[in-house]
Amino acid sequence: MSLHDLFREVMVIYEQDKQEKLSKERRTFQLVTRAIPEALKALPFLPPDRYVVKGSVGQGNWTDVPWVAVMDQEATDSTQRGYYIAYLFSEDMRRLYLTLAQGVTETPKDEMERVKRDIRQHIPTEERVRTDDDIHLGESKRAKDYERSVAVYIAYSFDDLPSDEQLARDLETMIGYYQQYLGDIPEHLPEPQQGVSVLCAKK
Repeated sequence: MSLHDLFREVMVIYEQDKQEKLSKERRTFQLVTRAIPEALKALPFLPPDRYVVKGSVGQGNWTDVPWVAVMDQEATDSTQRGYYIAYLFSEDMRRLYLTLAQGVTETPKDEMERVKRDIRQHIPTEERVRTDDDIHLGESKRAKDYERSVAVYIAYSFDDLPSDEQLARDLETMIGYYQQYLGDIPEHLPEPQQGVSVLCAKK
């Protein structure tokens, strides 16, 4: 299946699967943790010796906001720390966000905001790339934590999900921003390994 179709299928069936017990046999589990990561790994600008791609629908219980993360192993090899790219599905499955986010929850709010401002100032974004706080994932605490972690994003809607070609171009653009920031992390900001990822929260 195409990347477009994989994302769309998750958005169609996630709420239905979420009514049942979390299981590796569920279609959405297979899509988010296997099929989508494999499709992303096949992109030529994500060499496997450099990038780790991992998806999650929750640990023990379904998460409100499933995600797929792309991590540069030179910066972090775990969603427990560092900076990375993440696809975040909204709670109502009407929106999908391609984001560059911080993996922090225990950092004081003012410091998180300072890091976010610095990321935004370092990245000369394009028209489709947003650096505001208008991302809306949902009303749960988890969704709000995710929203606060996002510095840069591209928003997609279920009704207007772009082609595989556009999805790949957008991800390649975000990879460029990611590498640009990782190569120029200011000394006054915390090192990536000191962060604790919001994506590791079980609930």
